[in-house]
Amino acid sequence: MKVELGQKKGKITVEFASPEDLERILNTLAPGERLALQQSLQESAADGADD
Repeated sequence: MKVELGQKKGKITVEFASPEDLERILNTLAPGERLALQQSLQESAADGADD
């Protein structure tokens, strides 16, 4: 994990090794947001397919 601090806001970067690892991390950080994340990823994939 990498943390960058700015004067007004910061940034946290989390690296993961597999989709399962990502899911475990996201379930820890935002346990109730799984459905919203899946919908967002599907929309992003659909937008990328239009290019």
